[in-house]
Amino acid sequence: MNTSKLFLFLLLCIVIGLLITMVLRILSKIVFGTRIQSVTSSIPYSIWTVFVVLGICIPLSSGLKINLEVIDSIYKTNQDNLHFEITKTIAIVFGLTISWFLIWYIMASIFLSIYAGKFSDHHALDNENYSHFVRKGIIIIGLIISFMPVYITIVRMFLPNYLNQIIY
Repeated sequence: MNTSKLFLFLLLCIVIGLLITMVLRILSKIVFGTRIQSVTSSIPYSIWTVFVVLGICIPLSSGLKINLEVIDSIYKTNQDNLHFEITKTIAIVFGLTISWFLIWYIMASIFLSIYAGKFSDHHALDNENYSHFVRKGIIIIGLIISFMPVYITIVRMFLPNYLNQIIY
């Protein structure tokens, strides 16, 4: 059982890395469009990437803790369809995590447009405007950290019912 939990933990870490890469790739294509190859070496893009990765890693770390608790609970109940239940729980937690990050990314863009005016990421990248990406990143990280208890409550509400009874 300990070997399978270690294997699942390593598998979760690989899935986390793949999810971060996937979300970063999709989000950079949406935000920067077709010019992504020409801007990947610029410093503002690097600042944006660091804050996006941090913004994803903060809720994913809480999601990983919840997943490990749930995996322990599933092992304790000795379910017949053990792997399906584990996969379902991992998908729920990580789907909610990516959705949570995207909501706060959009909210940070709205807050920044209210604060700094209608200034797009394209213009900030073309003008090498570091402060735009630093402000946006700080807003994203601040919002995500501020609402982490809400995120954890929402994730626990979406877990299957028998797991909620075991955890609480």
